[in-house]
Amino acid sequence: MLNTIIGNHQTIRLIKAGGMANVFQGIDKKTGNPVAIKILKADFQNDKERVILINIAAGGAGLSLH
Repeated sequence: MLNTIIGNHQTIRLIKAGGMANVFQGIDKKTGNPVAIKILKADFQNDKERVILINIAAGGAGLSLH
């Protein structure tokens, strides 16, 4: 997933691989601002409860991409 473009965001490097998701350092291609991008692992993408937890964790962070 490195150097992957997702919407207006590009992943740069993996920050942390977790049990449910991976967190990447990224950049907002429109503004040039640094962002953190959390991507839910494929095993959990159809688990509605896990998706809700990830969205809650993203909360005020701006954008949650799955």
